[in-house]
Amino acid sequence: MKKVLFILVIISFIACDQEPRLASIDTIPSIDAFVGEKIELKVSHTPAEALVPAFLFLSDDESVATVNKQGVVVCRQVGTCTIHIATADTRFSTACVVNVRPN
Repeated sequence: MKKVLFILVIISFIACDQEPRLASIDTIPSIDAFVGEKIELKVSHTPAEALVPAFLFLSDDESVATVNKQGVVVCRQVGTCTIHIATADTRFSTACVVNVRPN
């Protein structure tokens, strides 16, 4: 009986000690900006208690807008592009459409 109780206590400690697993990431669906403007994309994650992963950012048209490793978008010229965001392990992803307008 003592062994069973001991095993149950250990399992309870292990279960309580685990970090919540990431379920999804998200960002705003679109941005309207002007040529020359810089915008920092914020990425949220669910559950909020989960460890914040590293993110990868990629613009599908760098002539319209570029994005750096920190998620700062620089609007280069008039047009539309999509900024793709993924977790470093690529398990989760989201995207933001950037509409760049003339000044």
